[in-house]
Amino acid sequence: MKIVIIGASAAGISAAKTIKASEPDTEVVINSKEDSVHSRCMLHKFLGHQRDAKGISFIADDFFSSNGITWLNNTTVISLDAQKKTVKTHDNHDISYDKLLIATGAAYFIPPIPGLREAKNVYGFRDLKDAQLLDSECNTAKNAVVIGAGLVGMDAAVAMLERGLKVTVIEMTAAVMSLQLDQKSAQAYQQLFEGQGAEFILNDKVVSVDVDEIGRGKTIHLASGKTVPADVIVIAAGVRPAFSFIEGSGIDTNHAILVGDDLKTNIDDIYAAGDVTGIAGIWPNAMKQGRIAAINMLGEKLIYDDRY
Repeated sequence: MKIVIIGASAAGISAAKTIKASEPDTEVVINSKEDSVHSRCMLHKFLGHQRDAKGISFIADDFFSSNGITWLNNTTVISLDAQKKTVKTHDNHDISYDKLLIATGAAYFIPPIPGLREAKNVYGFRDLKDAQLLDSECNTAKNAVVIGAGLVGMDAAVAMLERGLKVTVIEMTAAVMSLQLDQKSAQAYQQLFEGQGAEFILNDKVVSVDVDEIGRGKTIHLASGKTVPADVIVIAAGVRPAFSFIEGSGIDTNHAILVGDDLKTNIDDIYAAGDVTGIAGIWPNAMKQGRIAAINMLGEKLIYDDRY
């Protein structure tokens, strides 16, 4: 049997490890648009210059070779033919599969705010490429603005504080990390950041960004009337599951790929795991989904029961 996994993510790698541990003779192919495997949870360590790219990998150097896994890196899947059981890559190659796991994660989303999408110094903080681009910006920037005070935003903020930037965090709600912390904990967490020089603007939102003559955002305007200077802007205010390549495949979606409790889609032999399912947005859940999807692809019937 040949199992193709799209995405060298937490879910994708977890699935591959599970498959090879259970049935070593199963052919496994992992396709990823990146040229390295890295932990999204450790991107702030890279941006803060505490670790290099190799230091934020969560697999051994010989993971693919020692497990007999084919890794097609720097390869983007552009379409899926569920009837032929093939996926097509950006270089026009068709990859056949017996069973397929979609583990492509999610991508940051730039809100349609005047000036924000046009500015050249606006970045996400979702993968190593984002962190590398921000790393370059941090060499010359003085003022950084983070839009969104969730986990990703706070990670970006701490890394840029470590690089010596003046960091302002803008959040629409009344507290930082409102999905993870209660009010008391959020206040304590915020105070720790403020002790390192961060400024927080809560209960406010960005309404426009002034873009200069070379296309860079320089001044952020808020609904309250406040303005904030910015040399670099990080968007951490929401993500969208990454699955544009399945258009026309027949796979059911809403804001994410819809799966049952067994993590199978409505199409036989096609499963999904991790952020692309929209079920849970934290690392341990993604790894668990990858394991359960893998076992079910091998013919078992396990249930994923950690939905929000």
